[in-house]
Amino acid sequence: MQLMQPPSRVYERFRALQDMFQEACVRRKDTGGFKIIMVTTDPITDLIIRIKNALERKKDFTDIPSSKLKVEIARALKEEGYIANYNLIEDNKQGILRVFLKYTSDGSVIRDMKRISRPGKRAYVNSGSIPRVIEGLGRALISTSRGVMTDKECRKNRLGGEVILYVW
Repeated sequence: MQLMQPPSRVYERFRALQDMFQEACVRRKDTGGFKIIMVTTDPITDLIIRIKNALERKKDFTDIPSSKLKVEIARALKEEGYIANYNLIEDNKQGILRVFLKYTSDGSVIRDMKRISRPGKRAYVNSGSIPRVIEGLGRALISTSRGVMTDKECRKNRLGGEVILYVW
């Protein structure tokens, strides 16, 4: 028969976990409570997930922490007609990218989005091997030396780069 740990050891471990959690949180000055800060290791996947969640809930727009790459992705999505519009809202931090979603009578214009190049496994293509998404019905967004472009623009300009995502 195995003996259980004395209660004091269990409480010590619990208290250590509680201290770790409190260190990961920031104490809010206005309410005195805690606010959990989410750390994202892949901001592009975060953008895709936020858009997909907003589409699932049939929201008119979604707010995403901004970056130059995210703004370029939103610009490309707007040019291709996948989103209605986007705005950059300035705040005292990094800014907020507000993406206005587009719907038809059948549902959302965006059926799905898929991250291709990930932090652990990058996906690069040259101008001759640019992928076609669903036989040309979808688009691949590619980060090139001239900015973020669709697969169609890359073929036209004979450019390769890092395949960021597929959208259809």
